[in-house]
Amino acid sequence: MEAQSESPQPVRIRPERPATRPGAVVLAAVLTEIVVIAAIANQWVTPHLISSVINEKHAFLHNLKATPLTFNWRLVPEHGDSQHTWLSQEMLVLTTLVVSALLIATIVRGPNSFGRVFFTCWAAVMVATMFGTYVRGLVNDERGVEGSRIARALFGQLGPSPVTFFAGLLLGLVAGLVAATVSRLVRDRTAAAAPVAAPPVEAPYVPPEQPPPFNPLPRPGPGVSAGAPTAAFPQPPEDVDLGHDHQD
Repeated sequence: MEAQSESPQPVRIRPERPATRPGAVVLAAVLTEIVVIAAIANQWVTPHLISSVINEKHAFLHNLKATPLTFNWRLVPEHGDSQHTWLSQEMLVLTTLVVSALLIATIVRGPNSFGRVFFTCWAAVMVATMFGTYVRGLVNDERGVEGSRIARALFGQLGPSPVTFFAGLLLGLVAGLVAATVSRLVRDRTAAAAPVAAPPVEAPYVPPEQPPPFNPLPRPGPGVSAGAPTAAFPQPPEDVDLGHDHQD
């Protein structure tokens, strides 16, 4: 029974994931943040939110309704704003946008999946919101609170809190979904527009050139020059002739 030679299995090379464009991801995330903040925390929606929060008796709903107020903003400051409330809120929004853009642009580089872009943007916006609340506490001249400006920013009511953390979590969730979707669309479009490289053509097998047959010449004996003819040895008798006499 002849042994069957097993042919080697072809090696499957996993195609490399195309690189992500950080500019598209950053632009999508920042624009999403701007749209969400402009829609839910503008100066026309904020008075209704404040009224609803004041009248809410349930603690969970109270905090949930107060979440959008973290990013409340106005076009111009109110009259008699001696505590720099308007400036502190504008700095919170601006810090959130700038810090989140820097973090996303730094982390989202090279090949990335949908999930990695999503979680990167989500975490970046949450961290940026916390930095924004620290800046708000530094700028706002909150009265009636003891301690230095830095202590009020770090541990005061205007600093990070469960409500501000939840606000950053929700904002990052929306921004991450949009940015990851845009990144996937841009990556697919780039991959479709890129020219497809032809598979490498293997050269046909050419057997190596065989060496000439080995046919050594008999070496001359001692005292014989290399150019002298070599003496021929007598041919040995065949097996059938052994032990028999030749008759004339």
